[in-house]
Amino acid sequence: MNMYKLEFTLKQHTPIIHFQHSQAGATLRATEVKPKLDFFIMKKLLNNPEIPDTKVREVFLEKANNPHDDNQKKWKNWLVGNGDHASLDYKMSIVGLQSKKYVIASRLSDKQQKAINHSFKFIPESAFFAEEKSIGNLFDEDGTGPQKRVDLKQEYLDLLKDITKQGIVNYDTEKQGNDVHVKIVSFNSSLLDKITNNILISFFLSENFGCRQNKGFGCYTVNEIEKVKQPCNNISSYLKESFDYVYCKNSSDGFGQALSEIQKDYKLLKAGRGRQEGYAKSKLFLYFAKKKVRWEKRWIKQEFNKTSKTDFKYDLAVNPTKTPTEPIDTNLKNDWDDNNHPHNATQKYQYIRALLGIAEQFEFQTTSPNKDKFVVQIGSENNPIQRFRSPITFKFIDGNIYLLANKVEKSDTTPLDGIVEFTFRLKDRKNKLLDKPKIQIPSPPSIPDTFDIEAFLDFAIKDTSDNATIGNYIKL
Repeated sequence: MNMYKLEFTLKQHTPIIHFQHSQAGATLRATEVKPKLDFFIMKKLLNNPEIPDTKVREVFLEKANNPHDDNQKKWKNWLVGNGDHASLDYKMSIVGLQSKKYVIASRLSDKQQKAINHSFKFIPESAFFAEEKSIGNLFDEDGTGPQKRVDLKQEYLDLLKDITKQGIVNYDTEKQGNDVHVKIVSFNSSLLDKITNNILISFFLSENFGCRQNKGFGCYTVNEIEKVKQPCNNISSYLKESFDYVYCKNSSDGFGQALSEIQKDYKLLKAGRGRQEGYAKSKLFLYFAKKKVRWEKRWIKQEFNKTSKTDFKYDLAVNPTKTPTEPIDTNLKNDWDDNNHPHNATQKYQYIRALLGIAEQFEFQTTSPNKDKFVVQIGSENNPIQRFRSPITFKFIDGNIYLLANKVEKSDTTPLDGIVEFTFRLKDRKNKLLDKPKIQIPSPPSIPDTFDIEAFLDFAIKDTSDNATIGNYIKL
Protein backbone atom coordinates (compact mmCIF):
# COMPACT_ATOMS: atom_id res chain seq x y z
CA MET A 1 0.00 0.00 0.00
CA ASN A 2 1.13 3.51 -0.75
CA MET A 3 1.53 6.10 1.98
CA TYR A 4 0.21 9.55 1.07
CA LYS A 5 1.17 12.77 2.79
CA LEU A 6 0.03 16.37 3.11
CA GLU A 7 2.36 19.06 4.46
CA PHE A 8 1.51 22.59 5.49
CA THR A 9 2.75 25.37 7.76
CA LEU A 10 0.89 27.46 10.28
CA LYS A 11 1.51 31.07 11.19
CA GLN A 12 1.38 31.55 14.97
CA HIS A 13 -0.29 34.79 16.07
CA THR A 14 -0.32 34.42 19.87
CA PRO A 15 1.59 32.27 22.39
CA ILE A 16 0.24 28.85 23.25
CA ILE A 17 0.32 28.22 27.00
CA HIS A 18 2.30 25.03 27.27
CA PHE A 19 2.93 22.68 30.19
CA GLN A 20 6.04 21.29 28.42
CA HIS A 21 7.60 24.68 27.75
CA SER A 22 11.01 23.51 28.99
CA GLN A 23 11.32 20.89 26.25
CA ALA A 24 13.19 21.80 23.09
CA GLY A 25 10.79 22.41 20.21
CA ALA A 26 7.70 22.54 22.41
CA THR A 27 4.80 23.50 20.19
CA LEU A 28 1.19 22.80 19.26
CA ARG A 29 0.35 19.20 20.16
CA ALA A 30 -1.04 16.74 17.62
CA THR A 31 -2.96 15.05 20.45
CA GLU A 32 -5.05 18.22 20.74
CA VAL A 33 -5.24 19.19 17.06
CA LYS A 34 -6.20 15.85 15.48
CA PRO A 35 -9.36 15.15 17.55
CA LYS A 36 -10.56 18.68 16.87
CA LEU A 37 -9.83 18.36 13.14
CA ASP A 38 -11.59 14.97 13.04
CA PHE A 39 -14.66 16.51 14.65
CA PHE A 40 -14.56 19.50 12.27
CA ILE A 41 -14.41 17.24 9.19
CA MET A 42 -17.17 14.94 10.45
CA LYS A 43 -19.43 17.90 11.16
CA LYS A 44 -18.78 19.29 7.67
CA LEU A 45 -19.56 15.92 6.08
CA LEU A 46 -22.79 15.45 8.05
CA ASN A 47 -23.85 18.99 7.09
CA ASN A 48 -26.76 18.99 9.52
CA PRO A 49 -26.91 21.89 12.03
CA GLU A 50 -29.64 20.04 13.93
CA ILE A 51 -27.11 17.49 15.20
CA PRO A 52 -25.72 18.74 18.55
CA ASP A 53 -21.94 18.81 18.88
CA THR A 54 -22.02 16.09 21.52
CA LYS A 55 -23.65 13.70 19.03
CA VAL A 56 -21.52 14.40 15.91
CA ARG A 57 -19.06 11.51 16.35
CA GLU A 58 -21.81 9.08 17.33
CA VAL A 59 -23.99 9.97 14.32
CA PHE A 60 -21.02 9.85 11.96
CA LEU A 61 -20.06 6.38 13.22
CA GLU A 62 -23.66 5.15 12.83
CA LYS A 63 -23.86 6.41 9.23
CA ALA A 64 -20.46 4.96 8.36
CA ASN A 65 -21.70 1.53 9.50
CA ASN A 66 -25.17 1.78 7.97
CA PRO A 67 -25.22 -0.24 4.71
CA HIS A 68 -28.26 1.72 3.54
CA ASP A 69 -26.46 5.10 3.75
CA ASP A 70 -25.04 6.40 0.45
CA ASN A 71 -21.82 7.53 2.13
CA GLN A 72 -21.35 4.32 4.13
CA LYS A 73 -18.56 2.60 2.19
CA LYS A 74 -16.40 5.71 1.76
CA TRP A 75 -16.82 7.00 5.33
CA LYS A 76 -16.22 3.60 6.89
CA ASN A 77 -12.98 3.31 4.94
CA TRP A 78 -11.87 6.64 6.40
CA LEU A 79 -12.24 5.50 10.00
CA VAL A 80 -9.73 3.79 12.25
CA GLY A 81 -10.27 0.07 12.87
CA ASN A 82 -12.51 -0.68 9.91
CA GLY A 83 -15.18 1.68 11.17
CA ASP A 84 -15.02 0.67 14.81
CA HIS A 85 -13.82 4.04 16.15
CA ALA A 86 -15.01 7.62 15.54
CA SER A 87 -11.49 8.70 14.62
CA LEU A 88 -10.24 9.40 11.09
CA ASP A 89 -7.46 7.15 9.81
CA TYR A 90 -4.46 9.44 9.44
CA LYS A 91 -1.49 10.40 11.58
CA MET A 92 -0.34 13.91 12.31
CA SER A 93 3.06 15.23 13.36
CA ILE A 94 3.82 18.83 14.30
CA VAL A 95 7.26 20.40 14.49
CA GLY A 96 8.00 23.76 16.04
CA LEU A 97 11.53 24.90 15.48
CA GLN A 98 13.12 27.50 17.73
CA SER A 99 10.96 28.39 20.76
CA LYS A 100 10.55 31.74 22.46
CA LYS A 101 9.18 31.50 25.99
CA TYR A 102 6.96 34.09 27.68
CA VAL A 103 5.97 34.35 31.32
CA ILE A 104 2.20 34.93 31.25
CA ALA A 105 1.01 37.07 34.17
CA SER A 106 -2.47 38.15 35.18
CA ARG A 107 -0.95 41.43 36.34
CA LEU A 108 2.59 42.79 36.75
CA SER A 109 2.98 46.20 38.38
CA ASP A 110 5.06 48.89 36.70
CA LYS A 111 7.79 48.32 39.28
CA GLN A 112 7.82 44.58 38.63
CA GLN A 113 8.07 45.15 34.89
CA LYS A 114 10.93 47.59 35.43
CA ALA A 115 12.71 45.08 37.67
CA ILE A 116 12.45 42.41 34.98
CA ASN A 117 13.82 44.77 32.33
CA HIS A 118 15.02 42.46 29.54
CA SER A 119 15.86 39.45 31.75
CA PHE A 120 13.08 37.37 30.16
CA LYS A 121 10.08 37.83 27.91
CA PHE A 122 6.71 38.38 29.56
CA ILE A 123 3.13 39.41 28.98
CA PRO A 124 2.20 41.72 31.89
CA GLU A 125 -1.59 41.46 31.89
CA SER A 126 -3.70 38.61 30.60
CA ALA A 127 -6.51 36.22 31.47
CA PHE A 128 -4.16 33.54 32.87
CA PHE A 129 -4.07 33.35 36.67
CA ALA A 130 -2.66 29.90 37.41
CA GLU A 131 0.94 31.00 37.99
CA GLU A 132 0.40 34.10 40.15
CA LYS A 133 2.15 32.64 43.19
CA SER A 134 5.20 31.39 41.25
CA ILE A 135 5.52 34.68 39.38
CA GLY A 136 5.27 36.67 42.61
CA ASN A 137 8.09 34.57 44.05
CA LEU A 138 10.46 35.99 41.41
CA PHE A 139 10.63 39.31 43.26
CA ASP A 140 12.00 40.77 46.47
CA GLU A 141 9.71 43.57 47.66
CA ASP A 142 10.29 45.99 50.50
CA GLY A 143 8.16 48.86 51.80
CA THR A 144 4.77 50.17 50.72
CA GLY A 145 3.31 52.91 48.57
CA PRO A 146 5.51 55.13 46.39
CA GLN A 147 8.59 54.14 48.38
CA LYS A 148 8.11 50.42 47.74
CA ARG A 149 11.21 48.75 46.33
CA VAL A 150 10.90 45.84 43.91
CA ASP A 151 13.89 43.80 42.70
CA LEU A 152 14.22 40.64 40.66
CA LYS A 153 15.77 37.92 42.81
CA GLN A 154 19.28 36.86 41.89
CA GLU A 155 18.15 33.25 41.59
CA TYR A 156 15.29 34.14 39.20
CA LEU A 157 16.53 31.70 36.53
CA ASP A 158 16.01 28.79 38.90
CA LEU A 159 12.69 30.21 40.08
CA LEU A 160 11.44 30.44 36.49
CA LYS A 161 11.50 26.64 36.44
CA ASP A 162 8.73 26.65 39.07
CA ILE A 163 6.39 28.31 36.58
CA THR A 164 4.89 25.12 35.19
CA LYS A 165 3.04 26.72 32.27
CA GLN A 166 4.56 29.39 30.05
CA GLY A 167 3.70 30.84 26.67
CA ILE A 168 5.49 29.39 23.65
CA VAL A 169 5.99 31.08 20.27
CA ASN A 170 7.79 29.04 17.62
CA TYR A 171 10.14 30.76 15.22
CA ASP A 172 11.49 29.52 11.88
CA THR A 173 14.84 31.28 11.38
CA GLU A 174 15.04 30.22 7.73
CA LYS A 175 11.70 31.81 6.88
CA GLN A 176 12.05 34.60 9.44
CA GLY A 177 8.56 33.97 10.75
CA ASN A 178 6.47 32.36 13.49
CA ASP A 179 5.90 29.16 11.54
CA VAL A 180 4.90 25.69 12.73
CA HIS A 181 5.29 22.71 10.38
CA VAL A 182 2.56 20.06 10.14
CA LYS A 183 2.55 16.73 8.27
CA ILE A 184 -0.42 14.41 7.81
CA VAL A 185 0.13 10.88 6.46
CA SER A 186 -2.42 8.24 5.51
CA PHE A 187 -2.83 5.15 3.35
CA ASN A 188 -6.13 6.63 2.19
CA SER A 189 -5.64 9.15 -0.60
CA SER A 190 -9.35 10.06 -0.82
CA LEU A 191 -9.32 11.04 2.86
CA LEU A 192 -6.35 13.35 2.32
CA ASP A 193 -8.09 14.76 -0.75
CA LYS A 194 -10.99 15.67 1.53
CA ILE A 195 -8.68 17.68 3.79
CA THR A 196 -8.59 20.49 1.22
CA ASN A 197 -7.26 24.00 1.48
CA ASN A 198 -10.66 25.33 2.55
CA ILE A 199 -11.04 22.68 5.25
CA LEU A 200 -7.65 23.51 6.78
CA ILE A 201 -8.11 27.28 6.55
CA SER A 202 -11.62 27.12 8.04
CA PHE A 203 -10.56 24.73 10.79
CA PHE A 204 -7.66 26.77 12.13
CA LEU A 205 -9.77 29.93 12.01
CA SER A 206 -12.47 28.17 14.03
CA GLU A 207 -10.18 27.06 16.88
CA ASN A 208 -7.52 28.27 19.30
CA PHE A 209 -5.35 25.80 21.22
CA GLY A 210 -3.82 25.17 24.64
CA CYS A 211 -4.91 26.86 27.88
CA ARG A 212 -7.11 29.98 27.89
CA GLN A 213 -7.87 29.48 24.22
CA ASN A 214 -11.15 31.40 24.31
CA LYS A 215 -9.17 34.45 25.58
CA GLY A 216 -7.01 34.57 22.44
CA PHE A 217 -4.08 32.30 23.33
CA GLY A 218 -2.93 29.63 20.87
CA CYS A 219 -4.18 31.35 17.70
CA TYR A 220 -2.87 30.03 14.35
CA THR A 221 -3.73 30.42 10.66
CA VAL A 222 -2.67 28.38 7.63
CA ASN A 223 0.37 29.92 5.95
CA GLU A 224 1.44 27.47 3.22
CA ILE A 225 0.02 24.20 1.88
CA GLU A 226 2.49 22.04 -0.02
CA LYS A 227 4.78 25.09 -0.18
CA VAL A 228 2.08 27.19 -1.86
CA LYS A 229 1.38 30.45 -0.01
CA GLN A 230 -2.22 30.76 1.12
CA PRO A 231 -3.73 34.23 0.91
CA CYS A 232 -4.85 35.56 4.29
CA ASN A 233 -7.98 37.27 3.03
CA ASN A 234 -11.70 36.71 3.47
CA ILE A 235 -11.03 36.02 7.16
CA SER A 236 -14.43 37.37 8.17
CA SER A 237 -16.16 35.06 5.67
CA TYR A 238 -14.40 32.01 7.08
CA LEU A 239 -15.16 33.11 10.66
CA LYS A 240 -18.85 33.48 9.83
CA GLU A 241 -18.89 29.81 8.79
CA SER A 242 -18.02 28.77 12.34
CA PHE A 243 -19.46 31.55 14.50
CA ASP A 244 -22.92 33.08 14.58
CA TYR A 245 -21.67 36.59 15.37
CA VAL A 246 -18.38 38.23 14.40
CA TYR A 247 -17.08 41.57 15.72
CA CYS A 248 -13.70 43.16 15.01
CA LYS A 249 -11.46 46.01 16.18
CA ASN A 250 -7.91 47.07 15.42
CA SER A 251 -5.03 46.45 17.83
CA SER A 252 -1.77 46.90 15.97
CA ASP A 253 0.73 46.91 18.86
CA GLY A 254 1.49 43.18 18.90
CA PHE A 255 0.04 40.16 20.70
CA GLY A 256 1.08 41.29 24.19
CA GLN A 257 -1.04 44.42 23.98
CA ALA A 258 -3.85 42.54 22.22
CA LEU A 259 -4.06 39.85 24.92
CA SER A 260 -4.17 42.58 27.56
CA GLU A 261 -7.03 44.28 25.72
CA ILE A 262 -8.89 40.98 25.42
CA GLN A 263 -8.54 40.40 29.16
CA LYS A 264 -9.91 43.87 29.96
CA ASP A 265 -12.76 43.55 27.47
CA TYR A 266 -13.90 40.14 28.66
CA LYS A 267 -13.63 41.10 32.31
CA LEU A 268 -15.77 44.19 31.69
CA LEU A 269 -18.32 42.05 29.84
CA LYS A 270 -18.69 39.42 32.56
CA ALA A 271 -17.40 40.55 35.95
CA GLY A 272 -16.87 44.31 35.72
CA ARG A 273 -13.81 46.25 36.89
CA GLY A 274 -12.48 46.73 40.39
CA ARG A 275 -11.35 49.93 42.13
CA GLN A 276 -7.72 49.66 41.03
CA GLU A 277 -8.74 49.48 37.37
CA GLY A 278 -11.33 52.26 37.61
CA TYR A 279 -14.63 50.88 38.92
CA ALA A 280 -17.13 49.80 36.30
CA LYS A 281 -20.13 47.52 36.55
CA SER A 282 -20.32 44.36 34.50
CA LYS A 283 -22.05 44.83 31.14
CA LEU A 284 -23.84 41.54 31.80
CA PHE A 285 -25.08 42.90 35.15
CA LEU A 286 -26.32 46.11 33.51
CA TYR A 287 -28.01 44.24 30.65
CA PHE A 288 -30.05 42.11 33.04
CA ALA A 289 -30.67 45.00 35.47
CA LYS A 290 -32.73 46.62 32.72
CA LYS A 291 -34.86 43.47 32.75
CA LYS A 292 -35.26 43.70 36.55
CA VAL A 293 -33.01 40.69 37.06
CA ARG A 294 -30.15 40.94 39.53
CA TRP A 295 -27.18 38.64 39.47
CA GLU A 296 -26.35 35.99 42.05
CA LYS A 297 -23.51 37.95 43.67
CA ARG A 298 -25.77 40.02 45.95
CA TRP A 299 -27.95 37.01 46.78
CA ILE A 300 -24.88 35.06 47.87
CA LYS A 301 -23.83 37.97 50.09
CA GLN A 302 -27.28 37.99 51.64
CA GLU A 303 -26.97 34.29 52.42
CA PHE A 304 -23.53 34.85 53.90
CA ASN A 305 -24.94 37.51 56.19
CA LYS A 306 -27.47 34.97 57.52
CA THR A 307 -24.77 32.49 58.50
CA SER A 308 -23.77 31.96 62.07
CA LYS A 309 -20.80 34.08 63.09
CA THR A 310 -19.78 31.48 65.68
CA ASP A 311 -17.47 29.76 63.22
CA PHE A 312 -16.51 32.90 61.35
CA LYS A 313 -17.08 36.32 62.87
CA TYR A 314 -15.86 38.56 60.05
CA ASP A 315 -17.87 40.31 57.36
CA LEU A 316 -17.39 40.71 53.65
CA ALA A 317 -15.01 43.56 52.86
CA VAL A 318 -16.84 46.61 51.53
CA ASN A 319 -15.89 50.27 51.43
CA PRO A 320 -19.28 52.02 51.81
CA THR A 321 -17.84 55.46 51.04
CA LYS A 322 -17.03 54.38 47.46
CA THR A 323 -20.02 52.21 46.65
CA PRO A 324 -22.15 53.25 43.63
CA THR A 325 -25.90 53.40 44.12
CA GLU A 326 -28.11 52.69 41.07
CA PRO A 327 -28.45 50.01 39.90
CA ILE A 328 -26.92 48.85 43.13
CA ASP A 329 -25.10 45.66 43.90
CA THR A 330 -24.51 46.60 47.53
CA ASN A 331 -25.80 49.30 49.82
CA LEU A 332 -24.23 51.87 52.10
CA LYS A 333 -25.31 50.11 55.30
CA ASN A 334 -23.78 46.85 54.12
CA ASP A 335 -26.75 44.95 55.57
CA TRP A 336 -27.66 43.09 52.35
CA ASP A 337 -31.34 43.18 53.31
CA ASP A 338 -33.65 43.89 50.37
CA ASN A 339 -36.51 44.75 52.74
CA ASN A 340 -34.60 47.85 53.78
CA HIS A 341 -34.24 48.90 50.13
CA PRO A 342 -37.55 48.84 48.23
CA HIS A 343 -35.85 49.22 44.84
CA ASN A 344 -34.04 45.91 45.35
CA ALA A 345 -37.11 44.07 46.61
CA THR A 346 -38.82 44.40 43.21
CA GLN A 347 -36.08 42.49 41.38
CA LYS A 348 -35.48 38.75 41.15
CA TYR A 349 -32.15 36.97 41.40
CA GLN A 350 -30.69 34.62 38.82
CA TYR A 351 -27.30 33.04 38.20
CA ILE A 352 -26.57 35.12 35.11
CA ARG A 353 -22.78 34.90 35.05
CA ALA A 354 -23.13 31.21 34.15
CA LEU A 355 -24.27 32.33 30.69
CA LEU A 356 -20.71 33.42 29.88
CA GLY A 357 -19.09 30.30 31.27
CA ILE A 358 -19.21 28.39 34.54
CA ALA A 359 -16.05 28.23 36.61
CA GLU A 360 -15.42 25.97 39.58
CA GLN A 361 -15.68 28.73 42.20
CA PHE A 362 -15.36 32.42 42.93
CA GLU A 363 -14.12 34.32 45.97
CA PHE A 364 -14.98 37.30 48.19
CA GLN A 365 -12.57 39.33 50.28
CA THR A 366 -13.41 39.51 53.98
CA THR A 367 -12.60 41.82 56.87
CA SER A 368 -10.42 39.12 58.45
CA PRO A 369 -7.02 40.55 59.54
CA ASN A 370 -5.51 37.28 58.27
CA LYS A 371 -6.85 38.08 54.79
CA ASP A 372 -9.02 34.98 54.78
CA LYS A 373 -11.29 34.74 51.74
CA PHE A 374 -14.79 33.38 51.49
CA VAL A 375 -14.98 30.83 48.69
CA VAL A 376 -18.21 29.97 46.91
CA GLN A 377 -17.87 26.59 45.24
CA ILE A 378 -20.12 25.97 42.27
CA GLY A 379 -22.02 22.74 42.80
CA SER A 380 -22.21 20.63 45.92
CA GLU A 381 -19.68 17.98 46.92
CA ASN A 382 -22.20 15.31 45.96
CA ASN A 383 -23.20 17.01 42.72
CA PRO A 384 -20.21 18.89 41.26
CA ILE A 385 -21.01 20.88 38.13
CA GLN A 386 -18.98 20.58 34.96
CA ARG A 387 -17.12 23.62 33.75
CA PHE A 388 -18.98 25.29 30.90
CA ARG A 389 -16.96 26.98 28.19
CA SER A 390 -17.87 30.57 27.42
CA PRO A 391 -19.83 31.06 24.17
CA ILE A 392 -17.46 33.98 23.46
CA THR A 393 -14.04 33.45 21.84
CA PHE A 394 -11.37 36.00 20.97
CA LYS A 395 -8.76 35.80 18.23
CA PHE A 396 -5.88 38.09 17.35
CA ILE A 397 -4.82 37.95 13.70
CA ASP A 398 -2.55 40.41 11.91
CA GLY A 399 -3.39 43.47 13.97
CA ASN A 400 -7.09 42.75 14.49
CA ILE A 401 -8.93 41.46 17.55
CA TYR A 402 -11.96 39.36 16.67
CA LEU A 403 -14.76 38.89 19.20
CA LEU A 404 -16.65 35.76 18.18
CA ALA A 405 -19.83 34.36 19.65
CA ASN A 406 -22.28 31.53 19.17
CA LYS A 407 -25.92 31.38 20.13
CA VAL A 408 -26.64 30.04 23.60
CA GLU A 409 -29.44 27.53 23.24
CA LYS A 410 -30.88 25.03 25.67
CA SER A 411 -29.22 21.64 25.25
CA ASP A 412 -27.32 19.08 27.27
CA THR A 413 -24.12 21.09 26.82
CA THR A 414 -25.33 24.53 27.91
CA PRO A 415 -26.32 25.82 31.35
CA LEU A 416 -29.65 27.34 30.35
CA ASP A 417 -32.55 26.86 32.74
CA GLY A 418 -30.56 24.92 35.31
CA ILE A 419 -30.36 24.93 39.09
CA VAL A 420 -26.81 25.23 40.38
CA GLU A 421 -25.92 24.60 44.00
CA PHE A 422 -23.53 26.84 45.90
CA THR A 423 -21.37 25.78 48.83
CA PHE A 424 -19.67 28.32 51.13
CA ARG A 425 -16.15 27.54 52.27
CA LEU A 426 -13.45 29.59 53.98
CA LYS A 427 -9.94 29.76 52.53
CA ASP A 428 -6.90 31.16 54.31
CA ARG A 429 -4.29 33.40 52.72
CA LYS A 430 -2.20 30.31 51.84
CA ASN A 431 -5.11 29.12 49.67
CA LYS A 432 -5.95 26.27 52.07
CA LEU A 433 -9.64 25.44 52.38
CA LEU A 434 -10.70 25.36 56.03
CA ASP A 435 -13.25 22.99 57.54
CA LYS A 436 -15.53 25.73 58.85
CA PRO A 437 -17.77 27.27 57.90
CA LYS A 438 -19.04 24.93 55.17
CA ILE A 439 -22.60 25.80 54.28
CA GLN A 440 -24.86 24.44 51.56
CA ILE A 441 -27.22 27.19 50.43
CA PRO A 442 -30.86 26.09 50.01
CA SER A 443 -33.00 27.16 47.04
CA PRO A 444 -30.27 28.78 44.92
CA PRO A 445 -31.19 31.10 42.04
CA SER A 446 -31.71 29.46 38.68
CA ILE A 447 -29.89 30.20 35.44
CA PRO A 448 -31.99 32.20 32.92
CA ASP A 449 -33.80 29.93 30.45
CA THR A 450 -33.19 32.28 27.49
CA PHE A 451 -30.25 34.47 26.51
CA ASP A 452 -29.96 36.52 23.32
CA ILE A 453 -26.19 36.86 23.12
CA GLU A 454 -26.37 39.07 20.01
CA ALA A 455 -28.61 41.57 21.79
CA PHE A 456 -26.32 41.46 24.80
CA LEU A 457 -23.15 42.11 22.78
CA ASP A 458 -24.81 44.91 20.80
CA PHE A 459 -25.79 46.51 24.12
CA ALA A 460 -22.36 45.97 25.68
CA ILE A 461 -20.48 47.53 22.76
CA LYS A 462 -22.64 50.66 22.82
CA ASP A 463 -22.95 51.05 26.60
CA THR A 464 -20.81 53.75 28.25
CA SER A 465 -21.88 53.34 31.89
CA ASP A 466 -19.18 54.35 34.40
CA ASN A 467 -17.28 55.79 31.40
CA ALA A 468 -16.22 52.24 30.58
CA THR A 469 -16.39 50.76 27.07
CA ILE A 470 -15.06 47.55 25.57
CA GLY A 471 -13.65 49.32 22.53
CA ASN A 472 -14.59 50.14 18.99
CA TYR A 473 -15.78 46.75 17.83
CA ILE A 474 -17.49 46.69 14.45
CA LYS A 475 -20.10 44.05 13.69
CA LEU A 476 -19.14 42.17 10.51
